[in-house]
Amino acid sequence: RESGAWQRARELEESAPTLDAEVRAAEEAVVAATARIEAANVRRAALPDEIAALHTLRDETRRLADRGEDLQAAQQAAELRLTAAHEVERLRIAEISLEHELSQATALHADTQSALARLRQRRADGMAGELASTLRDEHPCPVCGSLDHPAPATHSDPVSPEDIAAAEGARDAASQKERDLASSSSTLRAELAAVTARADGREVEQAES
Repeated sequence: RESGAWQRARELEESAPTLDAEVRAAEEAVVAATARIEAANVRRAALPDEIAALHTLRDETRRLADRGEDLQAAQQAAELRLTAAHEVERLRIAEISLEHELSQATALHADTQSALARLRQRRADGMAGELASTLRDEHPCPVCGSLDHPAPATHSDPVSPEDIAAAEGARDAASQKERDLASSSSTLRAELAAVTARADGREVEQAES
């Protein structure tokens, strides 16, 4: 029995270094595990702040994106206003030119109408002379039936039916031109009003600023 106890003591003594190493390894493992647990606790404690920071970053990114879209839309609107302002200038010049043409066409229409009226009056005034030019001696007058024609009217300013027809054609052409120009003027004014609205009532200099 005594021999066996010594044998056991010797084995324990021989295994002591191994046991010490195992104990140290276990202690180091405990220290490492404790450190990991503490680090995990620190990270867990920091998670709410990190999440809040991420939310703030996300919201700011969205605001920047929305602002970028707003700026892009504002830029596009400004470009459309500038284009419309240039178009307004062009249409105003065209309107002045067209109004001048319309004024001339209106005057021409009035002149041709007056010319036609004068020709018709001359035609009416010359009817007696025209009739007198057809009278023949010993032939009855188609108006009074007399065979004597002592004082026939003269026909010094003759106007033929062809003259009247030509004047009517000129009057009609002038009238049509006036109507066409008036229609074009009305269309141009409507277009100018629409383009002015697109330009927001701004001149080119204002639209460029």
